[in-house]
Amino acid sequence: LIIKKSKWKLEAAGVYSCSVFFQESPVTVSANAIVRVFPFINNSPLKSSSSEHLPYNINCTASGYPLPTIEWERSINGTIYPIDGIEKRQLRVSDRMLTSILTFNNSSISTAGEYRCRVHSSITPQGRVPSHYRNVSDSVSLQVPSIATILSKTPFTANWGSRLTLRCVATGYPVPNITWMFGGQQILSGALKNTTATSIEEVVHFDNVSAESHGGSYSCLAKNSIGTSASTITVNVPMRVDGPILRGDSKGYVRYGHAFSIGCLVRGYPLSPTQIKRNQQKLVITEKSTSNSLTVALESSRLVFLTIPAANVSVSGSYICKMHLLNGSTLTSSGKVSVKVAPYFVQNVTDMQYLQHSSARLHCSAAGNPRPTITWTFNSSAINLTSTSTRHTNASLLKFLTKSVLTINNVSRTDIGFYRCVASNGLRLKVTSAAAFLDVYYVLVASVRPLSVVLQTNNHSYFTLTCLVMGNPMPNVTWLKKAHLREDREMKLLAPGSRIVSKDNNRVVTFLNISTEDSGDYVCRASNQAGVATSSEVSVTIQGVPTKVDVLSVKDTTDNNVTIQWKRPFDQYSSISHYCIRVEMEGNSTQSKLIKVLGSLSTSFVVSHLKPFSTYHFKVHAVNDIGPGPASDLLRVRTLTSAPGRVGQVNAQVLSSTKIQVSWTRPETPNGNISYYRVYFSAPSLPQHLDSMSQSFKQVSGTALSVNVTGLEKFTEYNLKVAAVNVLDKNYLEGPASNPIWIRTEEDAPSPPMNVNAAMVPDKPSLLNVRWSPPDSPNGNVTGYIILYKKNDSTLEDQPWQSVNVSSSKIQVNITGLTAFTMYVVQVQSITFKPGYVSVRSFAITDQSSKSFKKFVLLNLGQTYPMHG
Repeated sequence: LIIKKSKWKLEAAGVYSCSVFFQESPVTVSANAIVRVFPFINNSPLKSSSSEHLPYNINCTASGYPLPTIEWERSINGTIYPIDGIEKRQLRVSDRMLTSILTFNNSSISTAGEYRCRVHSSITPQGRVPSHYRNVSDSVSLQVPSIATILSKTPFTANWGSRLTLRCVATGYPVPNITWMFGGQQILSGALKNTTATSIEEVVHFDNVSAESHGGSYSCLAKNSIGTSASTITVNVPMRVDGPILRGDSKGYVRYGHAFSIGCLVRGYPLSPTQIKRNQQKLVITEKSTSNSLTVALESSRLVFLTIPAANVSVSGSYICKMHLLNGSTLTSSGKVSVKVAPYFVQNVTDMQYLQHSSARLHCSAAGNPRPTITWTFNSSAINLTSTSTRHTNASLLKFLTKSVLTINNVSRTDIGFYRCVASNGLRLKVTSAAAFLDVYYVLVASVRPLSVVLQTNNHSYFTLTCLVMGNPMPNVTWLKKAHLREDREMKLLAPGSRIVSKDNNRVVTFLNISTEDSGDYVCRASNQAGVATSSEVSVTIQGVPTKVDVLSVKDTTDNNVTIQWKRPFDQYSSISHYCIRVEMEGNSTQSKLIKVLGSLSTSFVVSHLKPFSTYHFKVHAVNDIGPGPASDLLRVRTLTSAPGRVGQVNAQVLSSTKIQVSWTRPETPNGNISYYRVYFSAPSLPQHLDSMSQSFKQVSGTALSVNVTGLEKFTEYNLKVAAVNVLDKNYLEGPASNPIWIRTEEDAPSPPMNVNAAMVPDKPSLLNVRWSPPDSPNGNVTGYIILYKKNDSTLEDQPWQSVNVSSSKIQVNITGLTAFTMYVVQVQSITFKPGYVSVRSFAITDQSSKSFKKFVLLNLGQTYPMHG
């Protein structure tokens, strides 16, 4: 019986017994059956890598029943290799599981490859394994990193022009790839040689070796999937030196005094120190000392220059390039360098001075390689050396030097000019000397232009005088001036300065920022070895604005007018047409005006329509055809005090029935320092105020802006006005009063009613009639009356008063409910916003009966009694 693992677990494998029992017979029949499980691998070996010379283990565990066996095999790219030098161990875990271990004590490239474990048992079928026999074999890859090795010894020396061959062998599993590097850059791959399962060899070739192209460090990089290694070799190229080389300009020659270089080309890898010798004189050239003239192309080549700072004809000669190698030997390269030098002047032509009709000699010397020839120019034109008046000689003194002399006979003014000598030596550069001036002395004459000058300072800022001089050498020119208005009319020498600018050797003078001070008579005076000449006089008149008005003062002052006077200024050669007076109120620039005063003889003026007690600023300036002159110094004047203007807002406030507070603001035009304020008040309704001239006033200080007016009548309407007062020389100057305002004092307790009379009413024994007149001083609006009454009995003195209230429209009332034939005392009290004083008492007796009555005399006690309570 064969059981698949998909249906039975491994634990179910083993020997099974089957027994049969019969009931009719005690005999038992039995049979055994074995359950087997095909072998399978429990854990597969994992793909792994190992470095060389390190221990490493590979495990494979298999299960089955009966117990399987495990075998190992090693292959590389399908080729089977023996497993030698590897320890094999098998561990029996149970009767159904076995583990096999391969131990690599020293892993190396010889142990790399694919390892496969195979599982077998007694039930494993032969030949092709059916699909249901799974996991009976598996493999693992043992990988080793690459190792690169360049076979040549470093450093390696390659000769100039030879062929350079480099070999690199790399080992590893998988087989690595090789990359060549030179100077930090990848180069073309080489040819493959001797490739095996675990190694590769690659060769690179370089033809026509040179230090610039092939000297340096080479690297072989070997890389596989688990690592990279590198091997490096240095290729040296023997040193060599070429030269010497002349380094001039692009035209093939050098200029005198200019720097040029002799160069040596040093080539090889690595480089060594270099020297240059000239005519056996050692000139050591190092990279440090020639940093300003050293050019380095690559690490393996260097162009070293010996810089000669100033070229001359003596720099040609033999030069040696010498190179010291690291091994102590020396390489040299020598050669003769002929330096073509453009012409240059050894003796330059110089300025000369001669008297007319004498002979002049000009000298010039030039050097160069080849030796130069010399010609002459006059004012940039070539000189005709065949002229009878001119001689020219060239003398060759040295190998590279030429001297020339130009002689001019019977010199005249036409020979005055610039002379140059021109040197050339067949090179493309001709050299011309500096210009030398040949001067011939002769006599002079002089005059001045223009002949006269009249200018105005407002249209011109300068004028120029020119002295026309003829003479050689150029005469020294001086200027003299004679002033127009001064008593001393001597000529004074003028010296140039910041305002008098001269040019052309003082022949032309320009007067800047001209003024009338420049007016006068001018002459120029010229002198040299031939003598002295003075020009005729030139008249210069500079018209300007008038000078500043001086001595401005006050002649008279009132409250509205100021009379000012001044001294007439200098008109500066242009008549004064008028004066302008600038008037401005202090602190108020908008209150400004300009007054024009005609006539040049006017020296005073009355300025009117001014404000009283105000400070004004005055300035005066004169005007002529040129323009306005400068203003005078400021004159500050204050007008006199006058009556103030009307006070500002007037307000009044009632403080009581007899007191009013009055306040106001200052006048807009105080016209001085306010001395007092007068508060006028009157009550036209009162008999004593019917005369308007009898109004009262209260006077307060000019600093006060309010006052309390007391002693007024109660509940009376008053007319109030306020006026400001100034004092000038003890005179009171009162301004206009303010517009009147009306105000009434407060109500107060009224005075007692007048003419109180109580009388009995016949046949009305319980009734009294009381009459009265309104109070003389109601002190407000009477709103009603209180009638007070009680019996006139001494025994009832303390009894309370009884009262009756009536409206203000009544002046009599009947008191009812009284006792017949009884004397009563009666008083009347007026009421405003509060009760007033009670009237005098009035006594009356009620009637006894309706048929008979007695009259009692009413008693007037002549006094009033205030109401209490």
